[in-house]
Amino acid sequence: MDIVEITSAEHIKAAHDSVDVINSIISVGVKDADTASFLARNAEHLEIICGKDYAADFASDVAVFQSAIKAAQSTLPSNSSTPQAGA
Repeated sequence: MDIVEITSAEHIKAAHDSVDVINSIISVGVKDADTASFLARNAEHLEIICGKDYAADFASDVAVFQSAIKAAQSTLPSNSSTPQAGA
């Protein structure tokens, strides 16, 4: 099996998919633990991308990601484990 390199632009595109998921979940609300977990994992994905070296090359995207992270954190139930923006 060949290992496929993923470009930074492809990572950024995937991160935008996480933003879309977060926005979709927020629009309908967190109704159960599975949805809360899915929301938290997508926010965590954005945190990881924001911490990558190449993120500085995509500053406007990172601002969108940070906004989505904060929205996810404010939507998650208080007893959920949430990723921390800027951590």
